[in-house]
Amino acid sequence: MNGLWFEGLLQTLLKADADSKSSSVLQCCEEIVDLLVQKMIAVEQEVVCDGVNSTAGRKLQACSETLYVFAKCVPKFLVRHASHLLPYLSEKGTTSVDSTVVHFTALTLELVIPLIEAPSGTFLAGLEEALLQIMMSRGPSLVASSTKCLDAVVNRVTKNYQLVEQYYRQLLDFVQKCREECTVSAKKSDVCRSLYVLGLLCKHFDPVNMPSFKKNSQKIRDRVYRLLMQFTEEADGAVQLKALSGLGFLCRRYPELMAENEAQSLYSRILKCQDLPKLQCQVMDNLHEYFEEQVGKGVDAGFEISGQGKGSGKCQKEEKVKAIDWGDSDSGLSNRVAELFTPLIREAAFHASGTVRRSSIQTLSIILANGLVHPMQSFPYLIAMSTDCDSTVREKAERIVTTINSKHPHVVRTEAMLGFVKAFSYQSTISQTLARGLHVDADQCRALCSHLYSLIRVNRQNRRSFINLLIRSFQQVKKAELSYLLFVADSLTSFPYAVLDEPLFVIHVVDKVASSRASTLLELFNEVLVYGRSSDAVKNIEDIETADELQSSLPNLSWEKFGACVVSSHQCRLLFELKSHLKETFGFTEGKCRKYSPSEPAKVNEKPLTKRSAHVFEPRRVIQAVEQQHSGRPLLNKIDLLDQYLEFRQLAMSVESAGDEECAGSDGEAAATNDHPSQQASGQSAAAGKKRRRSSVNGSRTPSSNSKRQKTGTGSERKKQKKRRKSAVMSSDDEELDPDFSSR
Repeated sequence: MNGLWFEGLLQTLLKADADSKSSSVLQCCEEIVDLLVQKMIAVEQEVVCDGVNSTAGRKLQACSETLYVFAKCVPKFLVRHASHLLPYLSEKGTTSVDSTVVHFTALTLELVIPLIEAPSGTFLAGLEEALLQIMMSRGPSLVASSTKCLDAVVNRVTKNYQLVEQYYRQLLDFVQKCREECTVSAKKSDVCRSLYVLGLLCKHFDPVNMPSFKKNSQKIRDRVYRLLMQFTEEADGAVQLKALSGLGFLCRRYPELMAENEAQSLYSRILKCQDLPKLQCQVMDNLHEYFEEQVGKGVDAGFEISGQGKGSGKCQKEEKVKAIDWGDSDSGLSNRVAELFTPLIREAAFHASGTVRRSSIQTLSIILANGLVHPMQSFPYLIAMSTDCDSTVREKAERIVTTINSKHPHVVRTEAMLGFVKAFSYQSTISQTLARGLHVDADQCRALCSHLYSLIRVNRQNRRSFINLLIRSFQQVKKAELSYLLFVADSLTSFPYAVLDEPLFVIHVVDKVASSRASTLLELFNEVLVYGRSSDAVKNIEDIETADELQSSLPNLSWEKFGACVVSSHQCRLLFELKSHLKETFGFTEGKCRKYSPSEPAKVNEKPLTKRSAHVFEPRRVIQAVEQQHSGRPLLNKIDLLDQYLEFRQLAMSVESAGDEECAGSDGEAAATNDHPSQQASGQSAAAGKKRRRSSVNGSRTPSSNSKRQKTGTGSERKKQKKRRKSAVMSSDDEELDPDFSSR
C-alpha cells in the first residue's frame, strides 16, 4: 500500500514537472536513485563485516522496493546501476526479507535491461543463469518474478531461445515420466514446481520462436495441454492446484483452448463444488487473467479471439469504449466464455470463504466492465455482495452497482426486490450465526442494504413501492420465514432515511398490516382458548395476568394449536416492535403517525430528518424463536408459551389503547383523524374487535335464551369485518405501486 502511494505521488510530481517544462523533479529522482544504490552497497558491506542482522535486512528490503518504484516511473536512471543489482539475485537467505529483496530486484531488472545499450555478454549470461537458478529452487512468487525478468532478457535482448527450449523440454519430459511411472506422490514437490514453471514458460515464451519447436509448435501445445489436464485429475490437491495454475497460463498464450469442451467441463465442475475453495479460487483467477489478457491485447468483446482483427489503435479504442457500454458488444469467444461461466461465478460467491468471494467479485467485475455479459442477471448478486462484511468485496460491488445504475436505471428499479432476497440468502450463507439485516460498528447501526436503498430513495414512487413490498412479506404467513422477516425488519429500522416521509410511510404501512394481523391472531388465540377453558371457571380470561393462573383455568387446552398460534404471533410482534423502534429513534408521537397521509403533497413531509436515539433494534423474543427454529429444538414449555401469549396480548392492547387515548386527548389530532375517514374507521373497527373478542371468550359459555341467534349474528358480523379489513389492507396502497415493482 505504501509503495502504491509513493508511486502515485511520484507520477504526479513528474507530470507537473513535464507540464512546467522543468527538470528539477527528474534531477531529484536521479540523485535519490544514486543514493539508494549506494546505500544498498554500504549495507551489504556492513553485513560482510558485522554479520547478518534484522536491521540490515529491513534496510535492503526498503531500498529494493523503492528502487522498483523508480524503475516503474523513470527506469532510465537505473540503467547504469544494473550491474550493481545483479548480485542481489543470488541471495541465499530463506527469510521473507531475503525473498522480498530478490523479488523486487528481479522486477526492477525486468524494466531496466531492455534500455541498456550494448550490454555485456558476461553480464547477460550471469543474469540468465541467476534467473534459471531461482526458477529451479525458490518459491512461487520468486519463480513468477524471475520468469518475467527472463522474458524481458530473452525476448527483447539476447534472443537465447535455445536456453529456454532446453529447460522447457527438461520440465516436459520430467512430468510426463512421473505420470507414466506413477511416481507423482514420491516426487510431489518437484512435480508441483515443474507444472507451475511449465505453465509460466508457456505464458512468456512462444514455442514458435524455439528452434526445434518451430515446426511442431501445435503438437507441443497439445502435448502440454493434455499433460496439464491429466494432472488436474490427480487425487492430491496440491498437484491439482499447480496443474490448474499451469493450465491458466497456457490458456493466456492460446486463448482458443478455452473453447475446448474438456477445459470448460473441468472449470464448470470445480466452480460448482463448494468443497474445493482453493481450486475454485484458482479457476476464477485463471478466468480473470484470461479476460485481462484479451483486454490488454485489444482483442476484447467486439472481436473474435483468433489472432485476427487487430485493427488500428484508434479502432481498438473505439471498440473498447463501445464494449464498456454493457450489453452492446458483439459475440466472440470472450463473450461465449463469459456467458458460460458468469452464472457459476455468481453462485460461487455464496461461499463461507472470504477468499472465494473476493475472487468471485474480482472476476465478475472485469467481465461486466468490458461488456461481455449484460448486467441485468448479475445485479441481484451484486446487491447481495454489497452486504459483505469484507470491505474489499463490499466496496467493489457497490462501485459496480453504482455504475450500472448510472447507465441502466431500470435495472435497479426492476431487480431491487430480488436483490434484497438474494442479500438475505447471501448473509445466511456467509454468517456464522443468525443472519441479521444490520451491522453495528462503534455504536453506529447501518442496514446491510443501505447502498441499495440509497439508490432507490431518490424517486418517491419507487421508494414507496419497495417499502410496500418489503412490509407485505409479513402478510405471506405460510411462505415467509421468520428469519427473513427479521432481516426485513432489521433493514427497515436501519435504512439511511433522510426526510420525514420515509419513516412515516413505513409506520403507516406497518400500522395497516399489523392491525389486521393482530386482530386475526387474537381471534385465533381466543378460539383455541375457548375450547380449553374450564367449565367452572369464574374469572374472565382477558383479566388473567399470570401464566400460572391462566394454565390452571385451561385444563383442556390444545397445546399443539396454541403453540402454532404463538409461532404465528412472532410476525405481528415484529411489526409492533419495528413501529415502536422507529417512533423512539425519530421522536414521533402516535398522533403524528396517525396524522400522516401518503396522499399529501410531497413538499409537506420532505423535510430533513434527525435521529433522537441510536439504540440497536433487538426483538428478543423473535430472535429466540428464530434461533430455536434453526437449532431444531422442540417447542418451549407451557409456561413460556403462555408468557409469550400474555406479552403479545398486552403489546397489541397497549398499541391500540395508546392510539385511542392520544387521538382522543388532542383536538387537533381528532380533527386530523376526521379529515381521514379510513383512519377513523380503523380505530373504530379495532375497538369493536376488542369488544367482540372479550364477548367471544367469556360469553360463549354463558347460557341465554337467545344464545344461538346471538352467536350466529356475531359470527356473521365477524366475517364481514374480517373481509373488510383484508380488502382494505390489500388495496390501500395499490395505486402507489410502480408497475415494475408490482410485477415482481
